[in-house]
Amino acid sequence: MEEYIYTKKEAAAVLGISLPTLDRLLRDGKIRKVKVSAKRVGITSGDLQAYIDGLKAKAGEIMEGLLTMQEKNERAASTKKSLEFTRKIAKYELLEDGTVALLDKEGNRIGRLIKE
Repeated sequence: MEEYIYTKKEAAAVLGISLPTLDRLLRDGKIRKVKVSAKRVGITSGDLQAYIDGLKAKAGEIMEGLLTMQEKNERAASTKKSLEFTRKIAKYELLEDGTVALLDKEGNRIGRLIKE
């Protein structure tokens, strides 16, 4: 199967970027270019697809990192809430139904422990 060679304008349109941005990517070697004539370069469909695949892989890594950060933040927030609640508990009291009432420093009920 023969590869299609995109013009710079076509490649920029496929990627949804401007020509100056494509020129920068070509200059930086992030997308490989092929010489079409003495003054023109093109981008093969394979090289364009390789760049797109690289972007998808990078996006996947970023998403994994964000999810990991979100999980850590959620755990930290949950731990902080637990610690704040624990600090408020001064006493506990066994109730007739077998559950435990949690009391604050003034003896007011602030919660109840139940078995799951």
